Amino acid sequence: MPKTPTLRPDLADLEPYDPDMRPARVILTANENNYGLPDGVRAAVDAALSEVPTNRYPDATSPELRRALGEMWGVPADGVVVGNGGDEIIFNLLLGFGGPTRPLVTCAPTFSAYELYAQLTQTPVVRVARTESFDVDEAATLSAARDAGLVVVCSPNNPSGNLVSPAFVERLADQTDALVMVDEAYGEFADDGSSCVPLVAAHDNVCVLRTLSKAFSLAGARVGYLIGSRPVVDGMLAVRLPYSVNRFSQRAAQVVVERRAELRPPRGARVGAGPRRAPPRPRRAPPAPRPRGGGGGRVGGV
Repeated sequence: MPKTPTLRPDLADLEPYDPDMRPARVILTANENNYGLPDGVRAAVDAALSEVPTNRYPDATSPELRRALGEMWGVPADGVVVGNGGDEIIFNLLLGFGGPTRPLVTCAPTFSAYELYAQLTQTPVVRVARTESFDVDEAATLSAARDAGLVVVCSPNNPSGNLVSPAFVERLADQTDALVMVDEAYGEFADDGSSCVPLVAAHDNVCVLRTLSKAFSLAGARVGYLIGSRPVVDGMLAVRLPYSVNRFSQRAAQVVVERRAELRPPRGARVGAGPRRAPPRPRRAPPAPRPRGGGGGRVGGV
């Protein structure tokens, strides 16, 4: 009798990722924007999609969307790479820049997908525990980063909401040889001036992940992007799957980015006024969730 196929031994305990979305009046489990697109923007998206050819493959590198994103951030289009959600960006970063001899440093507890994709790419993980207030332990992170290939910091952190200062990220970049990725999937909900995108121009080893799934109401389109130096972007383009972002998602995202002014409510109008921090937290941080395909510890996608 033929032998039953099995996964690699190091992946044998993984389970399929199924968030088990169920009908509800208000859905909070995936951190989606419950308000959707404004009517005018939605109409523009629908009109643009009606003209998208279905019989042609997508533009492989999403050039028009990269141009629009570059204009939004004031960076060159060739300093942006687009992916099928932020998840593809994270996976490709580890695929291209991680591996058995390039450990990943994370600040736990944080988004569990980092460790999941590290496992898939056979990248060792070094966890640096956050402080009791869930802030990054800067001294410990700097120490661990000196022997790392990659460092990922999430700001605002998923799930605690803590920010990482650009000054600390700059110290990481200056004092280590590691590639530092700042995950700003929730950056639109943070204070102005907290983004690390301005660091990219002067630091080849800093890159910033952003997504259109949250504040931009495009979770269904699955569009994430990374802003980085040419070596990082070119490396990401080299390892990505072909045509990973379909024509419809590219076009919808371009329209939304170009009409983004219509999406911005006054800060606090829809997400609550007051300091941009998480609610009162327990005194001691729990252990980081074990990364599993079933979504343990995974609060929403990117």
